[in-house]
Order: sequence, then C-alpha cells, then structure tokens
Amino acid sequence: MWGIKDRSSSNPTLIPIRSGFGLILMFMLLIHLNLAAQSTGSPVDEASGNTGTTAKKIAGELYLPLQGHIRGTPFLNERWMPGIVVFQGGDSTWISSMNYNAYLDEVIYVNQVLNMQVIIDHLTLEGFILTPGDGKPDLRFNRWISTKNARSKYVQVLVKERISLLVVRKTDLIIDQGYPPALHPDYFLPNDKYYVVQQDSILLRFKPSIAQLSRLFPEWKKEIKQYVKQQRLNVSDEPDLIQVFHYLNGVGNP
Repeated sequence: MWGIKDRSSSNPTLIPIRSGFGLILMFMLLIHLNLAAQSTGSPVDEASGNTGTTAKKIAGELYLPLQGHIRGTPFLNERWMPGIVVFQGGDSTWISSMNYNAYLDEVIYVNQVLNMQVIIDHLTLEGFILTPGDGKPDLRFNRWISTKNARSKYVQVLVKERISLLVVRKTDLIIDQGYPPALHPDYFLPNDKYYVVQQDSILLRFKPSIAQLSRLFPEWKKEIKQYVKQQRLNVSDEPDLIQVFHYLNGVGNP
C-alpha cells in the first residue's frame, strides 16, 4: 500500500493513500524523481551511470515538517548543502541540495523538479557526505547498525584512526508547558552523544571532559592533562576534542 508519513506529531504515523488522486501523485513523484536525478548537472551515478537505478535508490517518502510554533531546526545545518550519498554496494551519486534531520535520524534531499523534500530510504544507503562550504570540512556519516550503546541509523566520523572518535547527532523536541502556548513554543534541542572506538571495536560512550578522557585512557592520564594545558584546549569544544584525539593517536607512535 502506498502511503506517506505524517510528520505533524512527535510520533509519525503512516497515512494510507487510497484515493485515485493519491496514487497518481505518488506515480508522478517517482517519475519526477527520475527526472531530477538526471538533471543534477553532474554524473548521477559515477560507478555505473545508470540514472534509472539511481532514481529508484534515492526515491523515498515525502518529508512533511512538524506543524506548529517550534523554535530552532531539526536539521544538522540550517543551510541545505550539496553532498554525496553512497549506496549499499559502493555506488554513489552527487545531490545538489540535501541535509540530515537529527530529530528523525533521516537523510533528506530536495527534489528540484517538484521542489519537495524527500526522505531517502536508509536501507539503500551505506553513508553520506555533506559539504557545508565556506572552507568548512566535509561532514562524513556512515550507516550504523544500531546497538544498545548507540541507537541511531547514522554516525558521524570525526576521527578515524587507531583510536576513533564518533558522534551521534541527535535533536530532541522539547515540549514547553508554558501558557499561553503562543508565547512558549516548543523547541528543538541538540543532544550530541560522543563515542570512542579502539582497535578492539568496543564502542564506549563518554562526555567530553578531562576526567572522562583520563578514565578512558588511564595510561595517558598525565600526557592528556599536560597536552590540554600546553595547547590551552577546552575538550568540551568539538574542534579541541578532535585535536586531543589526533594527539592520542600519536602517543607512542613516532
């Protein structure tokens, strides 16, 4: 049964489309998805050049934003960005405007023909890369098999070395109980969760702090404190935390 997801509540549900108009709409959407994939102005599928196959892989559900007065954004970046999606099997395609919704844990792109936002089926993806521009580094995400330690479809790789640093980007919707509601809108609150992965593949969640890093790496406790002090770093700031992890990967490795 065809359907679209109702994103107007915090618990999205599937709305069946039974009318003839609804079926026609979904059929036209799939056609336009194919056209949009062919009109990006660059190779649609660099691995095979098969635009029809690519269009099917990036087809998905229409994204319907939450309704009501809500402050903030559920997206990783307020500005939509170009990027690359990598499919299961290694094929990839460039997309001119896409983003990551950290509230729904979904990759969404703009269909340029219909001017609609579409959720890409996560089962077709291996990962994705977002390019924010302005000299900022690419944001690389891998598809993640959810575990009890990290319940997410995707994880961002900040450092991929002997000691890797990962982050799950989460956004919570906070319901404001103030009255009147118009003066107290609900709001999106980022809630990132950091993980360290060592060579033994054990995934450990931690909060960025000197104390937590010292517990994770007791053999380098002294070196960590000295390095942070000398470099005047604040490990609660992500760029400084990344710098510390690069340092840890160099400890004992000339």
